[in-house]
Amino acid sequence: MIKLNVTEFAKEMGISRRTLYRYIEKGLITPRVSSFNGQRYFTEEDVLKYKECEEIQCQQTTQN
Repeated sequence: MIKLNVTEFAKEMGISRRTLYRYIEKGLITPRVSSFNGQRYFTEEDVLKYKECEEIQCQQTTQN
């Protein structure tokens, strides 16, 4: 199981941290929080969810 912190996830997805925080605020992606240190992290499931959201957004953009 992979665990990516906010910076790693944003870099892996090719987006800025600010964009990632917007997705979090909108509830499109919900990071897990480590009980050990309170740090947010993302898993493979979050990567797939992000890619699905990105695909839907691209489809909506091309339809307009």
